[in-house]
Amino acid sequence: MKLQIRNATVGYGANTVLYGADFEIHDNEKIALVGRNGCGKTTLFRLITGELSMENPDSDENASFSIAGGVTIGELRQISFENGDICVEDEIKKVFAPVYAVRNEMRAIEEALSDSDSASEHEKLLGRYEVLQRKFDSLGGMECEREMQIMFRKFGFDPADLKKKTGEFSGGQQTKIAFIKLLLEKPDVLLLDEPTNHLDLPTIEWLEDYLRNYKNAVVIISHDRAFLDAIASVTYEIEYGRITRYPGNYSSFVKQKEDSYEKRVKDYEAQQKEIARLTEWIEKWKNTPTKVSSVHSKEKVLEHMIRIEKPRRFDTRSFRASFSPRIESWSEVLRVKDLSIGYDHELSRVSFTLRKKEHLAVIGSNGIGKSTLLKEIGRASCR
Repeated sequence: MKLQIRNATVGYGANTVLYGADFEIHDNEKIALVGRNGCGKTTLFRLITGELSMENPDSDENASFSIAGGVTIGELRQISFENGDICVEDEIKKVFAPVYAVRNEMRAIEEALSDSDSASEHEKLLGRYEVLQRKFDSLGGMECEREMQIMFRKFGFDPADLKKKTGEFSGGQQTKIAFIKLLLEKPDVLLLDEPTNHLDLPTIEWLEDYLRNYKNAVVIISHDRAFLDAIASVTYEIEYGRITRYPGNYSSFVKQKEDSYEKRVKDYEAQQKEIARLTEWIEKWKNTPTKVSSVHSKEKVLEHMIRIEKPRRFDTRSFRASFSPRIESWSEVLRVKDLSIGYDHELSRVSFTLRKKEHLAVIGSNGIGKSTLLKEIGRASCR
């Protein structure tokens, strides 16, 4: 058990967001955290990172927050670096400070060994060197810089970008650099809020594989259901301030949720029928002397019955909308032929036909011209 939250109540001022929240992170679990916008997902992250505290730590409700000793927590956030004059490579290599410290001490011992004539001192230095060698290997010292270069390319950067200053990059690109740093740190618990933002499809596919094989725990907030399905082994849902744990990925959660709802509806309807039957029987016989004991018995049944709350219909969609066109289009809505996409140079050349009721997805690597295509279509429609 890396982290455990029990019966926590969390809120902002008078607004309570989570009620009696139970949440656990085990070993290398891959957890999807789902729920409607504003339900409290980010609030839970803030509780885990220590930015928020429980409102009821000293209550009689056995509320608690515990984390295993030495467990490190890393969170992805959209940031801009404090010093934009530092080159990207130096910024990322800050992650390797523990590796470089061990390596420097090993080199110092190597020099001391060459200068030492004392057998006892020699043996002592070799013992220390062996300890450092094991630590260096456990930190991935031989592979860390190579892993950095591979990851940098996978996130869509050119190797030459390592020498550029961080301030030369956009906010989205700086967030990607921060993401690379976070993955290279390899925290025991990795908190990711919408990690696929600013990533193209090849990078998302690489990230899916990386996180599936990540040796530690991951907690993900995302509206990308395919992404969650590919990674998650456990799903937590926040609904009406309560947290429920479901085994399996997002699709498994939706199926379990539907089955649970149908069962609760049946249980509720069956209880309502029983309440109606008992109430009708009592009303019918309550003034009959020979039925007094039976009436009292059934009244006791109603009095002590644990009432099932009427189930509220769930909705796992994050967005709902209904659009009605002002003017019906022709069967052929849009035709594009040999359209050159780009500003100072051509990024792509596009041809396609979009017909009525068709849905078109535009995919491709970052910088290939997807947004530019949509802007050009928008400008053309205004002419």
